[in-house]
Amino acid sequence: MTEKRVRDGRIPFHEQKKIGADITPGFHGRLVTDKDGQIAALEKGGYRKVHRANAIRCGEKDASDASQLGEVACQPVGNGEVGYYMEIPLEYYEADQKAKQKENDRVMRDIGALKGIDEKNQRGEFTMEGDGKTVKIKH
Repeated sequence: MTEKRVRDGRIPFHEQKKIGADITPGFHGRLVTDKDGQIAALEKGGYRKVHRANAIRCGEKDASDASQLGEVACQPVGNGEVGYYMEIPLEYYEADQKAKQKENDRVMRDIGALKGIDEKNQRGEFTMEGDGKTVKIKH
């Protein structure tokens, strides 16, 4: 473990690992809850589960304890949910980020194109009249 330990055995928060598992060199890791089949979707996208032999969890003396080998690395994330550690090769991660940035750049260009348009129209607000009533519609 590369973390510095204080004399009383505690590890100050700012010196702790932000992810509680050793991610394979050349991979990008993340902690994922399995809501709506998210883990299966990530596996289709190239992610794989990190196993306990690589995991380091708060308060554990030895994450490579024989009883934990082969298990998927996980930790509580709050509200009774469990997060699972997953990793993806950096080349896939970087390609995915590049594609997301391309879409973000397109959206930002489109937003810039709205600069000359009245603010209400930018938000999609307009007034529709009919049968003597005025209806305000937002979308």
